Amino acid sequence: MKKVIAAHDISGLGKASLGCAMPIISVMGSVVCNLPTAVLSTITGVFDGYSITDLTEQMKSTLTHWKSLNIDFDMLYSGFLGSAKQVDIVISAVLDFKNCYFVADPVFADNGKLYQTMDLEMVEKMKRLVSYANLITPNYTEASFLLDESMGNTTLQKGKEWLEHLSKMGPE
Repeated sequence: MKKVIAAHDISGLGKASLGCAMPIISVMGSVVCNLPTAVLSTITGVFDGYSITDLTEQMKSTLTHWKSLNIDFDMLYSGFLGSAKQVDIVISAVLDFKNCYFVADPVFADNGKLYQTMDLEMVEKMKRLVSYANLITPNYTEASFLLDESMGNTTLQKGKEWLEHLSKMGPE
């Protein structure tokens, strides 16, 4: 059975994060190896006043333990990363678990703006992260930040150009 590392947050309220990823990956016949990045009271961008607990140190400990067990993983999927340090941790995991297919969902913006927990340093880190990915799944806002392009009226031609430019950043 295939093993998938899922690096994502756990949100108490909202339709996102590991709560959504786990059943999808499981129903596809793979074992989900959770690598929680943060625990949030709610998803960001929808509710005000959420609480967040950063799990950066736990991520490091978990990956160190998994490496010591000589476990092979088939895929690594990253979603919400709560800090620039976590981007570096995921990149290290990609390099450590060499045979993993890496899917990066650069979760950091929507509706034309960055999430409250994100800043331009994180955008630059995400540009680095996607360069290691086999597949990326940015939304329109995230793609515009990754490409340093302004959002606006989109044509089919512009969409194709953006996809080509995103592919040149590293993903297959």
